[in-house]
Amino acid sequence: MNDDRSAFRHGTAGRYVLVLLFTAVSAAGPFLIGDQAGLIAMKTASVPLLFLASRGLDAIFTTDAYRKPWSAAFFERHFLDSVAFACWLTVVTWSPSLSATGQIRSFLLTVTIMTAIKALLSGFTSESDDRHG
Repeated sequence: MNDDRSAFRHGTAGRYVLVLLFTAVSAAGPFLIGDQAGLIAMKTASVPLLFLASRGLDAIFTTDAYRKPWSAAFFERHFLDSVAFACWLTVVTWSPSLSATGQIRSFLLTVTIMTAIKALLSGFTSESDDRHG
């Protein structure tokens, strides 16, 4: 029997609803903290770019090589995911009062921490799946 909820969630419409919802939330945040209209537009326009980058990485990493824990492709995928997210986060948290060095430091720290956490969680999860499967 076909479950309509799972078809929506995995279908094209389900993906667009998620992007639109995340975009709306991302627009509401800067509006509520009093950002200027141009800044809100810039921050909101970055949301679809994050999803496009994510989909692009999914298209690049189609083989199972990146799923093998602790391989070069494994770290490359997590590093690129972290870079895409950190780029988006840098745009969303930008304000005219921030210094360039602070932004760069924050970007590098985000990439480093997120890559390490994603790799550790994925690595240990796939190792436990291999033991039980």
